[in-house]
Amino acid sequence: MEIEIRRAEEKDLDFIVSLWQKCYSLPWSEALIKKEISLEDSAFFVAESGGAPVGYALMKDAVDAGELCNIAVDASSRRCGAGRALVRAVADEAKRRGYGAVYLEVRASNAAAISLYEDVGFVLVGNRKNYYRAPREDALLYNYYF
Repeated sequence: MEIEIRRAEEKDLDFIVSLWQKCYSLPWSEALIKKEISLEDSAFFVAESGGAPVGYALMKDAVDAGELCNIAVDASSRRCGAGRALVRAVADEAKRRGYGAVYLEVRASNAAAISLYEDVGFVLVGNRKNYYRAPREDALLYNYYF
């Protein structure tokens, strides 16, 4: 599957909102996602295959690092390189902005995401007890350094 990464646009809003709701127990509102697409301190990417969106990633500026706030790939397109391409797009953008790192939190039970992050080069740096709600779960903290 050939994956192309591009900046998210307002036309992607329905796809992003729908996928966010499918993948997360406490999704952001449509209004908040729409706002993030247009903010300069955010980098919102969409992965496409065959001209159709299959995933997205959102990075926000966090002083001297990028925060990978959210990433999701449609279930039918997982394990085809879209997640890896999105993570690389985020890292490339963070580096372009002059940051020294990208950081993220991930559910301790999300083995697939953890495997992807570690394979790309993220390093486990800590955890946050009971960080997630619905269901309550620890977050693992990862950094990617340039």
